[in-house]
Amino acid sequence: MKKIGILTFHNAMSYGAVLQAYALQQSLHKVGAESEFVNYMCMDIYNAHVRIFPKTSNWKFNLKMLLMGRKRYKWRRLLENFRKNHLIESRSVSKSELSTIGETYRKIVAGSDQVFNDVCTGFDETYFLDFVSDEKKYTYAASFGVNALPKELQEEYHERLKGFQRLSIREESGCEIVKEIVDTVPECHIDPTFLLSEKEWDRIVITPKRKKPYILVFSVLKPVHMIDYALELGREKNLEVLYLENYAFPKKKGLHYIGPVEPNEFIGLIKNAEYVVTNSFHGMAFSIIYKKNFIVELNTSASRNHRCADLLVKLGIKNNELVNGKIEMENIQYNWDNVEQVVEQEREKSLHYIEEITVID
Repeated sequence: MKKIGILTFHNAMSYGAVLQAYALQQSLHKVGAESEFVNYMCMDIYNAHVRIFPKTSNWKFNLKMLLMGRKRYKWRRLLENFRKNHLIESRSVSKSELSTIGETYRKIVAGSDQVFNDVCTGFDETYFLDFVSDEKKYTYAASFGVNALPKELQEEYHERLKGFQRLSIREESGCEIVKEIVDTVPECHIDPTFLLSEKEWDRIVITPKRKKPYILVFSVLKPVHMIDYALELGREKNLEVLYLENYAFPKKKGLHYIGPVEPNEFIGLIKNAEYVVTNSFHGMAFSIIYKKNFIVELNTSASRNHRCADLLVKLGIKNNELVNGKIEMENIQYNWDNVEQVVEQEREKSLHYIEEITVID
Protein backbone atom coordinates (compact mmCIF):
# COMPACT_ATOMS: atom_id res chain seq x y z
CA MET A 1 0.00 0.00 0.00
CA LYS A 2 1.25 3.48 -0.86
CA LYS A 3 2.44 5.82 1.86
CA ILE A 4 0.70 8.92 3.19
CA GLY A 5 2.55 12.13 2.37
CA ILE A 6 2.75 14.94 4.94
CA LEU A 7 3.38 18.51 3.88
CA THR A 8 4.26 21.04 6.58
CA PHE A 9 7.19 23.17 7.79
CA HIS A 10 9.12 20.21 9.21
CA ASN A 11 12.42 21.70 8.02
CA ALA A 12 12.01 25.19 9.53
CA MET A 13 14.33 26.43 12.28
CA SER A 14 11.77 26.15 15.06
CA TYR A 15 11.40 23.72 17.96
CA GLY A 16 7.63 23.85 17.64
CA ALA A 17 7.61 23.21 13.89
CA VAL A 18 9.88 20.17 14.17
CA LEU A 19 8.17 18.69 17.23
CA GLN A 20 4.63 19.07 15.91
CA ALA A 21 5.83 17.34 12.73
CA TYR A 22 7.29 14.47 14.76
CA ALA A 23 4.07 14.13 16.76
CA LEU A 24 1.85 14.01 13.67
CA GLN A 25 3.99 11.36 11.99
CA GLN A 26 4.06 9.26 15.16
CA SER A 27 0.28 9.54 15.38
CA LEU A 28 -0.13 8.39 11.78
CA HIS A 29 2.02 5.37 12.57
CA LYS A 30 0.04 4.76 15.75
CA VAL A 31 -3.20 4.30 13.77
CA GLY A 32 -1.46 2.06 11.25
CA ALA A 33 -0.60 4.47 8.42
CA GLU A 34 2.89 4.47 6.90
CA SER A 35 3.97 8.01 6.11
CA GLU A 36 6.79 10.34 5.12
CA PHE A 37 7.29 14.08 4.87
CA VAL A 38 7.32 15.58 1.42
CA ASN A 39 10.75 17.18 1.69
CA TYR A 40 9.85 20.40 -0.09
CA MET A 41 11.40 23.75 0.80
CA CYS A 42 9.32 26.84 0.16
CA MET A 43 11.67 29.73 -0.64
CA ASP A 44 9.81 32.15 1.65
CA ILE A 45 10.16 29.71 4.55
CA TYR A 46 13.81 29.15 3.64
CA ASN A 47 14.64 32.84 3.49
CA ALA A 48 12.88 33.65 6.77
CA HIS A 49 13.39 30.52 8.85
CA VAL A 50 16.23 28.39 7.50
CA ARG A 51 18.95 30.65 6.08
CA ILE A 52 21.76 31.38 8.50
CA PHE A 53 21.38 35.02 7.50
CA PRO A 54 17.69 35.59 6.69
CA LYS A 55 16.86 38.06 3.93
CA THR A 56 14.94 41.09 5.19
CA SER A 57 14.87 44.82 4.51
CA ASN A 58 15.38 45.54 8.22
CA TRP A 59 19.08 46.42 8.52
CA LYS A 60 19.03 46.22 12.32
CA PHE A 61 17.64 42.69 12.16
CA ASN A 62 20.16 41.74 9.46
CA LEU A 63 23.02 43.04 11.61
CA LYS A 64 21.73 41.07 14.57
CA MET A 65 21.61 37.89 12.48
CA LEU A 66 25.13 38.52 11.22
CA LEU A 67 26.40 38.73 14.80
CA MET A 68 24.61 35.51 15.69
CA GLY A 69 25.63 33.51 12.62
CA ARG A 70 27.68 30.90 14.50
CA LYS A 71 24.89 30.27 16.98
CA ARG A 72 22.28 29.95 14.22
CA TYR A 73 24.51 27.53 12.32
CA LYS A 74 24.79 25.31 15.41
CA TRP A 75 21.04 25.44 15.94
CA ARG A 76 20.36 24.42 12.34
CA ARG A 77 22.72 21.46 12.67
CA LEU A 78 20.95 20.33 15.86
CA LEU A 79 17.55 20.51 14.16
CA GLU A 80 18.84 18.64 11.13
CA ASN A 81 20.25 15.96 13.44
CA PHE A 82 16.85 15.53 15.10
CA ARG A 83 15.12 15.24 11.72
CA LYS A 84 17.66 12.65 10.57
CA ASN A 85 17.14 10.52 13.67
CA HIS A 86 13.41 10.94 14.26
CA LEU A 87 11.57 11.89 11.05
CA ILE A 88 10.96 9.89 7.89
CA GLU A 89 11.37 12.18 4.89
CA SER A 90 11.28 11.82 1.14
CA ARG A 91 14.23 12.87 -0.96
CA SER A 92 14.59 16.61 -1.40
CA VAL A 93 11.95 17.75 -3.90
CA SER A 94 11.93 20.88 -6.05
CA LYS A 95 8.72 22.60 -7.12
CA SER A 96 8.97 21.12 -10.62
CA GLU A 97 9.20 17.58 -9.17
CA LEU A 98 6.16 17.80 -6.91
CA SER A 99 3.65 16.34 -9.38
CA THR A 100 5.91 13.33 -9.94
CA ILE A 101 6.39 12.54 -6.26
CA GLY A 102 2.70 13.25 -5.62
CA GLU A 103 1.84 10.18 -7.69
CA THR A 104 3.71 7.96 -5.23
CA TYR A 105 1.35 8.76 -2.32
CA ARG A 106 -2.09 7.37 -1.61
CA LYS A 107 -3.12 10.62 0.08
CA ILE A 108 -1.38 13.79 1.25
CA VAL A 109 -2.07 15.61 4.52
CA ALA A 110 -1.25 19.33 4.68
CA GLY A 111 -0.53 20.58 8.19
CA SER A 112 -0.20 21.25 10.96
CA ASP A 113 1.31 24.76 11.31
CA GLN A 114 0.45 27.90 9.33
CA VAL A 115 0.42 26.21 5.93
CA PHE A 116 -2.51 28.39 4.80
CA ASN A 117 -0.85 31.66 5.83
CA ASP A 118 -0.41 33.78 2.70
CA VAL A 119 2.37 35.86 4.30
CA CYS A 120 4.80 33.29 5.71
CA THR A 121 4.68 31.07 2.59
CA GLY A 122 4.36 33.81 0.01
CA PHE A 123 0.93 32.26 -0.68
CA ASP A 124 2.68 29.21 -2.10
CA GLU A 125 0.02 27.08 -3.81
CA THR A 126 2.02 23.94 -2.96
CA TYR A 127 0.58 23.95 0.58
CA PHE A 128 -2.90 23.78 -0.96
CA LEU A 129 -1.76 20.55 -2.65
CA ASP A 130 -2.15 21.87 -6.18
CA PHE A 131 0.20 19.14 -7.47
CA VAL A 132 -2.15 16.19 -6.78
CA SER A 133 -5.72 15.31 -7.73
CA ASP A 134 -8.53 16.40 -5.42
CA GLU A 135 -9.25 12.91 -4.08
CA LYS A 136 -5.83 12.87 -2.41
CA LYS A 137 -6.20 16.21 -0.57
CA TYR A 138 -6.63 16.30 3.22
CA THR A 139 -5.46 18.48 6.09
CA TYR A 140 -4.72 18.05 9.78
CA ALA A 141 -4.88 21.08 12.11
CA ALA A 142 -3.90 23.47 9.32
CA SER A 143 -3.76 27.14 10.29
CA PHE A 144 -4.29 30.46 8.55
CA GLY A 145 -2.34 32.25 11.29
CA VAL A 146 -4.87 35.11 11.26
CA ASN A 147 -8.43 35.68 12.45
CA ALA A 148 -9.63 37.05 9.10
CA LEU A 149 -8.51 36.92 5.46
CA PRO A 150 -7.79 39.96 3.29
CA LYS A 151 -10.85 40.61 1.12
CA GLU A 152 -8.77 40.65 -2.04
CA LEU A 153 -7.60 37.06 -1.41
CA GLN A 154 -10.89 35.46 -0.40
CA GLU A 155 -11.84 34.33 -3.90
CA GLU A 156 -8.40 32.79 -4.42
CA TYR A 157 -8.68 30.97 -1.09
CA HIS A 158 -12.10 29.69 -2.17
CA GLU A 159 -10.62 28.20 -5.35
CA ARG A 160 -7.68 26.63 -3.52
CA LEU A 161 -9.68 25.07 -0.68
CA LYS A 162 -12.73 23.73 -2.48
CA GLY A 163 -10.96 20.60 -3.74
CA PHE A 164 -10.03 19.16 -0.32
CA GLN A 165 -11.84 16.01 0.71
CA ARG A 166 -11.83 16.98 4.39
CA LEU A 167 -10.53 20.06 6.14
CA SER A 168 -9.13 19.86 9.67
CA ILE A 169 -8.27 23.30 11.08
CA ARG A 170 -6.27 24.16 14.20
CA GLU A 171 -8.15 27.22 15.52
CA GLU A 172 -11.85 27.97 15.85
CA SER A 173 -11.21 31.27 14.04
CA GLY A 174 -9.83 29.28 11.11
CA CYS A 175 -12.94 27.11 11.05
CA GLU A 176 -15.05 30.26 10.77
CA ILE A 177 -12.90 31.40 7.83
CA VAL A 178 -13.52 28.11 6.03
CA LYS A 179 -17.26 28.26 6.67
CA GLU A 180 -17.41 31.71 5.11
CA ILE A 181 -15.49 30.98 1.92
CA VAL A 182 -16.03 27.28 1.17
CA ASP A 183 -19.18 25.17 1.13
CA THR A 184 -17.57 22.73 3.57
CA VAL A 185 -17.97 22.11 7.28
CA PRO A 186 -14.41 22.00 8.69
CA GLU A 187 -13.32 20.11 11.79
CA CYS A 188 -11.27 21.65 14.59
CA HIS A 189 -8.41 19.56 15.99
CA ILE A 190 -5.66 20.05 18.53
CA ASP A 191 -2.03 20.87 17.82
CA PRO A 192 -0.16 17.62 17.06
CA THR A 193 2.08 17.95 20.14
CA PHE A 194 -0.97 17.02 22.27
CA LEU A 195 -1.55 13.84 20.26
CA LEU A 196 1.27 12.18 22.20
CA SER A 197 1.08 11.51 25.92
CA GLU A 198 3.73 12.42 28.48
CA LYS A 199 5.01 8.83 28.41
CA GLU A 200 5.28 8.89 24.62
CA TRP A 201 7.32 12.11 24.69
CA ASP A 202 9.51 10.59 27.40
CA ARG A 203 10.79 8.05 24.85
CA ILE A 204 12.85 10.74 23.12
CA VAL A 205 13.50 13.26 25.91
CA ILE A 206 17.08 14.29 26.64
CA THR A 207 17.52 15.26 30.29
CA PRO A 208 19.54 18.48 30.64
CA LYS A 209 22.72 18.33 32.69
CA ARG A 210 21.75 20.87 35.34
CA LYS A 211 22.80 20.49 38.98
CA LYS A 212 20.69 23.30 40.41
CA PRO A 213 16.89 23.66 40.27
CA TYR A 214 15.91 26.33 37.77
CA ILE A 215 13.31 28.50 36.12
CA LEU A 216 13.25 28.14 32.33
CA VAL A 217 12.55 31.24 30.25
CA PHE A 218 11.74 30.64 26.58
CA SER A 219 10.63 33.27 24.09
CA VAL A 220 9.85 33.22 20.38
CA LEU A 221 8.55 36.80 20.33
CA LYS A 222 10.22 39.85 21.78
CA PRO A 223 9.59 39.68 25.55
CA VAL A 224 7.99 42.65 27.29
CA HIS A 225 8.02 42.03 31.05
CA MET A 226 8.68 38.29 31.31
CA ILE A 227 12.47 38.52 31.73
CA ASP A 228 12.26 40.89 34.69
CA TYR A 229 9.48 38.81 36.20
CA ALA A 230 11.49 35.58 35.89
CA LEU A 231 14.48 37.21 37.59
CA GLU A 232 12.27 38.43 40.41
CA LEU A 233 10.74 34.95 40.78
CA GLY A 234 14.23 33.44 40.80
CA ARG A 235 15.31 35.70 43.66
CA GLU A 236 12.12 34.94 45.58
CA LYS A 237 12.41 31.15 45.15
CA ASN A 238 16.22 31.01 45.17
CA LEU A 239 16.29 29.41 41.74
CA GLU A 240 18.68 29.75 38.82
CA VAL A 241 17.09 31.47 35.80
CA LEU A 242 17.94 29.85 32.45
CA TYR A 243 17.18 31.72 29.24
CA LEU A 244 16.79 29.68 26.07
CA GLU A 245 16.59 31.93 23.03
CA ASN A 246 18.05 31.22 19.64
CA TYR A 247 18.05 34.70 18.12
CA ALA A 248 19.01 37.78 20.13
CA PHE A 249 18.86 37.99 23.87
CA PRO A 250 18.57 40.91 26.28
CA LYS A 251 21.61 41.65 28.41
CA LYS A 252 20.26 41.07 31.90
CA LYS A 253 22.29 40.40 35.00
CA GLY A 254 21.22 37.16 36.63
CA LEU A 255 20.22 35.34 33.43
CA HIS A 256 22.10 32.17 32.51
CA TYR A 257 22.06 31.94 28.73
CA ILE A 258 21.79 28.45 27.26
CA GLY A 259 21.25 26.93 23.87
CA PRO A 260 20.68 26.22 21.21
CA VAL A 261 19.71 22.63 22.03
CA GLU A 262 18.19 19.69 20.17
CA PRO A 263 14.37 19.63 20.15
CA ASN A 264 14.24 16.66 22.53
CA GLU A 265 16.46 18.52 25.02
CA PHE A 266 14.11 21.49 24.66
CA ILE A 267 11.38 19.17 25.97
CA GLY A 268 13.72 17.98 28.72
CA LEU A 269 14.40 21.55 29.85
CA ILE A 270 10.68 22.11 30.29
CA LYS A 271 10.08 18.75 31.96
CA ASN A 272 12.78 19.34 34.58
CA ALA A 273 12.08 23.01 35.30
CA GLU A 274 10.57 24.21 38.58
CA TYR A 275 8.79 26.99 36.66
CA VAL A 276 8.45 27.90 32.98
CA VAL A 277 8.04 31.52 31.88
CA THR A 278 7.22 31.84 28.19
CA ASN A 279 5.42 33.64 25.37
CA SER A 280 5.59 30.60 23.09
CA PHE A 281 2.66 28.33 22.23
CA HIS A 282 4.82 25.21 22.28
CA GLY A 283 6.63 26.36 25.40
CA MET A 284 3.18 26.48 26.96
CA ALA A 285 2.03 23.22 25.32
CA PHE A 286 4.86 21.14 26.77
CA SER A 287 4.42 22.84 30.15
CA ILE A 288 0.82 21.57 30.07
CA ILE A 289 1.83 18.08 28.89
CA TYR A 290 4.30 17.83 31.81
CA LYS A 291 2.00 19.61 34.29
CA LYS A 292 4.50 22.32 35.14
CA ASN A 293 3.98 25.58 36.97
CA PHE A 294 4.05 28.03 34.09
CA ILE A 295 3.49 31.72 33.51
CA VAL A 296 2.66 32.97 30.03
CA GLU A 297 3.01 36.49 28.63
CA LEU A 298 0.28 36.83 26.00
CA ASN A 299 0.72 40.51 25.14
CA THR A 300 3.81 41.25 23.06
CA SER A 301 5.09 44.54 21.70
CA ALA A 302 3.23 43.79 18.45
CA SER A 303 0.06 41.87 19.29
CA ARG A 304 -1.70 39.43 21.61
CA ASN A 305 -1.22 35.67 21.41
CA HIS A 306 -4.85 34.62 20.93
CA ARG A 307 -3.86 31.04 20.21
CA CYS A 308 -2.41 30.61 23.71
CA ALA A 309 -5.29 32.51 25.29
CA ASP A 310 -7.88 30.27 23.60
CA LEU A 311 -6.12 27.12 24.78
CA LEU A 312 -6.00 28.34 28.39
CA VAL A 313 -9.74 28.94 28.29
CA LYS A 314 -10.43 25.51 26.76
CA LEU A 315 -8.36 23.77 29.45
CA GLY A 316 -9.71 25.85 32.34
CA ILE A 317 -6.28 27.14 33.40
CA LYS A 318 -6.80 30.51 35.08
CA ASN A 319 -4.84 33.52 36.30
CA ASN A 320 -1.42 32.49 35.04
CA GLU A 321 -1.09 35.31 32.52
CA LEU A 322 1.61 37.87 33.19
CA VAL A 323 -0.07 41.27 32.83
CA ASN A 324 2.08 44.41 32.93
CA GLY A 325 4.79 42.40 34.63
CA LYS A 326 2.57 41.26 37.51
CA ILE A 327 0.84 38.08 38.56
CA GLU A 328 -0.55 36.71 41.83
CA MET A 329 0.92 33.22 42.13
CA GLU A 330 -1.58 32.18 44.78
CA ASN A 331 -4.46 32.83 42.35
CA ILE A 332 -3.20 30.52 39.60
CA GLN A 333 -5.55 27.57 39.11
CA TYR A 334 -4.31 24.35 37.54
CA ASN A 335 -6.91 21.62 37.73
CA TRP A 336 -4.66 19.00 36.17
CA ASP A 337 -7.29 16.24 36.35
CA ASN A 338 -9.66 18.41 34.32
CA VAL A 339 -6.87 19.44 31.92
CA GLU A 340 -5.92 15.81 31.32
CA GLN A 341 -9.56 14.90 30.73
CA VAL A 342 -10.06 17.64 28.13
CA VAL A 343 -6.75 16.86 26.39
CA GLU A 344 -7.59 13.15 26.29
CA GLN A 345 -11.00 13.85 24.74
CA GLU A 346 -9.43 16.08 22.09
CA ARG A 347 -6.69 13.51 21.49
CA GLU A 348 -9.18 10.69 20.94
CA LYS A 349 -11.26 12.81 18.57
CA SER A 350 -8.18 13.84 16.60
CA LEU A 351 -6.71 10.34 16.37
CA HIS A 352 -10.08 9.05 15.17
CA TYR A 353 -10.05 11.65 12.41
CA ILE A 354 -6.47 10.74 11.44
CA GLU A 355 -7.42 7.08 11.27
CA GLU A 356 -10.49 7.87 9.16
CA ILE A 357 -8.59 9.86 6.55
CA THR A 358 -5.48 7.70 6.30
CA VAL A 359 -6.42 4.10 7.08
CA ILE A 360 -10.15 3.69 6.47
CA ASP A 361 -11.18 3.98 2.79
